[in-house]
Amino acid sequence: MRARFQFRLRTLMIAVTLLALIPCGYVGWRAKIVRERKLMLDKVVSLGGGYAALVNGRSIGNGPSQIDRLLGDEPIVEISFSKSNVGDRFAGLRAAFPEASIDDLDDPIWSKYRPDDILPRGRHEIR
Repeated sequence: MRARFQFRLRTLMIAVTLLALIPCGYVGWRAKIVRERKLMLDKVVSLGGGYAALVNGRSIGNGPSQIDRLLGDEPIVEISFSKSNVGDRFAGLRAAFPEASIDDLDDPIWSKYRPDDILPRGRHEIR
């Protein structure tokens, strides 16, 4: 008795390749986004800013997806920097970090705080 469905090896290889390309392409695209977010944070710190990150698996509304977290991303709660030091270098900062509160330390609202009250330079963990 003959088998109901028969496939050539070439057809099988094409199907496996297509099924592998789509998920791998998506993960590669997300890895690029994670890399860009890390570079932006490094740039903020190098220009005298700071940021606070959530740790211990806690999540916030618009934070990174589970795949992004597996790739090393973390939810950022707050980013603060002086716009006089940075200028317009971070036009895409709000789009890259929708979950974060982004504070310009040159804004008059911050003048009532002591420098110790403001998020200092570098990375800070919130547990």
